[in-house]
Amino acid sequence: MATESVNPAPTQLNHAGVRQRAAVREMTQRRRRVIMNVVFFVLATAGMLMLSLITRDSHAFKRSEAFAQELTQYLNEHYSDRRLPTEMPMPGNMSEALRESLRDRLCYLGQKPRREAILKKTKRAVCYPVYPLRMYLRPDGRHIILATPDGFEYQWLPEAEIKQKADELGIVLIQSSGG
Repeated sequence: MATESVNPAPTQLNHAGVRQRAAVREMTQRRRRVIMNVVFFVLATAGMLMLSLITRDSHAFKRSEAFAQELTQYLNEHYSDRRLPTEMPMPGNMSEALRESLRDRLCYLGQKPRREAILKKTKRAVCYPVYPLRMYLRPDGRHIILATPDGFEYQWLPEAEIKQKADELGIVLIQSSGG
């Protein structure tokens, strides 16, 4: 009898081993579920961040392009056959606060580049943003209003290209302290 109580029956050993294996399997499954949930959370967060950055870049680019297009159209309609004014002309549908804000952020060169474009039959910058449009997922750049022998046009140029063509287009670049 003493040996029976000291040595458990073989069925009891099998049940303990089965319970232990079941507990290990359950812990492994829980660990796997936690890891999968963390991976899913990280991937979903990264996806939402990318979508947010794509949307931001797209909206910023479209806003910049819309202004460049509107100003180019205004210049072609009102100044195609006469001198450009010394102050930057602005389309009439803007508030005064917006006009002043834009004047502070844009470099306007007036009549001289237009005269050079006509005489040299080339393109010269008339108006461009002082600082580039910062993009997250594409190269930084600027929409530039160009005087051509036939009028005005706008063009998007990446910052690297602007640095190469600055002298040719008559653009004076300001070095930002932020790098």
